Amino acid sequence: MLFKKTIGDIFSSGTGEFDAEEVYEKIPLDLNINKEKARGVVRDLAQSRLSNSLIQAVALLRQRNHKGVVSSLNNLLA
Repeated sequence: MLFKKTIGDIFSSGTGEFDAEEVYEKIPLDLNINKEKARGVVRDLAQSRLSNSLIQAVALLRQRNHKGVVSSLNNLLA
């Protein structure tokens, strides 16, 4: 699904920015997707990526990859 890929790209951008209006309103409207269904997809993707981002940040910290840690934590916050 194009919506999942787009949201996945937003979550993994490394910037920590999350534009709720764009994610919940504009993108579903552009793709002709039900807004409530879109919210559910976003929530599910966020939950599945939450633990992975934290694990990745810890692994990068152990490797002393500070830029990678910051990027992973920004993804976690988004």
